[in-house]
Amino acid sequence: MNGPQVMKPAALVLLVALLCAET
Repeated sequence: MNGPQVMKPAALVLLVALLCAET
């Protein structure tokens, strides 16, 4: 299990979710 490799996509999904909720 790689920390940064799994956190990269997770952060992206979180960012997109925040963007969708903001707009």
